[in-house]
Amino acid sequence: MFITPELLLWTALVLSVLVFGFWFLNLYVKDRDKRKLMFSIAFFANTISFAYFVINMLGIPLINATMQFHNLYAWGGMVFLLAMFIAIMEGIIKVDFDKIFLSFVFVISMFFAVALLPINLVDVLLSLRRFVGLGIIIAGTYQIYKTRSLTALMFLISLICFIIFNISVFTGVEESYLSIFSAYMAHIFILFTVIISSYHGNPSDAISPYFSLREELDFAKRALKESEERYRIIVENTNDVIMLTTPEGIISYMSPSCKNIFGYVPGELKGKEFELVYPDDVIEVKKLYHQALSGVSG
Repeated sequence: MFITPELLLWTALVLSVLVFGFWFLNLYVKDRDKRKLMFSIAFFANTISFAYFVINMLGIPLINATMQFHNLYAWGGMVFLLAMFIAIMEGIIKVDFDKIFLSFVFVISMFFAVALLPINLVDVLLSLRRFVGLGIIIAGTYQIYKTRSLTALMFLISLICFIIFNISVFTGVEESYLSIFSAYMAHIFILFTVIISSYHGNPSDAISPYFSLREELDFAKRALKESEERYRIIVENTNDVIMLTTPEGIISYMSPSCKNIFGYVPGELKGKEFELVYPDDVIEVKKLYHQALSGVSG
């Protein structure tokens, strides 16, 4: 076995796709958006397809000889194209993504189980890849026309590169530089899509939610800060006294108006327990307070 440039390029691509898979998995852990989980699964599955070329070049006989190995190669690419097709179609047909994700998992699991059978499914799975790829091109072109989005354009270019890669497979030149180049360009444009979605994503763009996390988190932080500021202004300028206590009755916050009503500044009462209650009534007030917390009416 000789170390060839093709072997090094395919090996680097396998490692890069694995990194993409773990990166999307990390995004999913942060925001629990199943769109990221779907693409994480798709990248991991696609790793199998690219690893196929590496193993072929290494000439490992026990693996190369198995029919299941060839089936899994075709299965991995189909999973990735299916994820891309769903991403494009979600912007055209508004449906519940949770249901789409469950269908996605069911379909790829079913094909995975069938791929492990000792029957040749390569031609069937490659034909499905061709069919899904054609649907992606049509839907992606419509998505660009509809949104005029740079994100959608980058995503479509990535899809076209994947289609070129698949065509090279169909024509039997899977180990040529054309297939390597198209596979690399596809992932480069996926990376561009990620960057554009993260920093310049349009909320109305169907593609951005699959890749953007930073913008959504920043928006949530800004909304939370604005909400806190509004409530702070209301609380600090009301004539009524607003008091927060712990479950034990310890005062944790007192609005500034308490000085006008009780003669205390807020800092004097913080950390105190039933300080404003007449001493003879403390026991009864404590009883009513704990009844209220437990939901028991007095």
